[in-house]
Amino acid sequence: MNKTKIQEYLNQMIHLLNGSPQQKYYQFLLKEGKSFNTRKNINLSGISAKPKNCFNNSILINYSLDYDYCEGFYLFNNISVPFEHAFNLDKSNNLVDVTAQKNNFNVDEWFGVKLDKKYIDEFLNSKYNGVTTPLNFYYTKYIK
Repeated sequence: MNKTKIQEYLNQMIHLLNGSPQQKYYQFLLKEGKSFNTRKNINLSGISAKPKNCFNNSILINYSLDYDYCEGFYLFNNISVPFEHAFNLDKSNNLVDVTAQKNNFNVDEWFGVKLDKKYIDEFLNSKYNGVTTPLNFYYTKYIK
C-alpha cells in the first residue's frame, strides 16, 4: 500500500526524532490515524466556524451536531508541509471540515485520530484547555 504524503511526513518525523520522547507521539499518530481525501460539505448557516480556529470549530461541531472529533494534520492549497488540524466525522464516517469549507481551502489530504467525546469533555474541564490540543491532552494522559 502506498503511503500518503502525511504518512511519509510522520515517518520522517519518527526518523528525525529517534530516541526522543516526541518520537513516540508520531508513532502513535501513524499507528492510530486514518487518511482521508474527500470532504462532505454541510450547511453552515447557524455555525460560527472561525478561520484559524479548527480545534475549537471541531469541538463546536462535536457538541452541536454530535459528529466525532478528529485531530491530526492536513495538506492544503498546494503547501507541501502538513499543518496540525482538527476536523469531524459524521455518523456515516464522512469527513466534515467546517474550517476548510468556510475558508474555501483546497485540501489535498487529511490524516487524524478520532477521539471519543468523553475525552473532549475531560479536556474541556481540565486546566489544559487553551494550553494544548485535545489529542495532545489525550496522548499525554492515557498513552505516554
